[in-house]
Amino acid sequence: MAGMHVTTLEGDDTYESGFQAMKQSLQMGHRPDGLFSSNDLMGCGVLDALGENDGLSCPEDVMVIGYDNIPQSAWQAYQLSSFDQRSDAMAAAALDILGRAFACPDELPSETIMIEASLVLRRSTEKPTRPSA
Repeated sequence: MAGMHVTTLEGDDTYESGFQAMKQSLQMGHRPDGLFSSNDLMGCGVLDALGENDGLSCPEDVMVIGYDNIPQSAWQAYQLSSFDQRSDAMAAAALDILGRAFACPDELPSETIMIEASLVLRRSTEKPTRPSA
């Protein structure tokens, strides 16, 4: 996309690594318009780091989205938009395959199961409203 600048921040999928990565990026003068986090814990860390940096807020200054839709992402303090990868459905499918593999060890199943993820929109990606003149 023309005019788009992509920056990659490194982390290890923990709250602390999201917080530190965003803090370091802001200290270097890099403030993104939006950020996609590899999981919700990192996204929550990013949101807290934004708040500590001269009061940047989400979504007014930076929009943030996570991935895995943990319960914490819905907490009032975060309201983090997230992709719900439906870990319950993935676990059920894996257990079904394992059950069949143990029942017939000579016929190891090989299959692809597609489980649709869903986007859960919350405050962290809301389009800011402009005050009326």
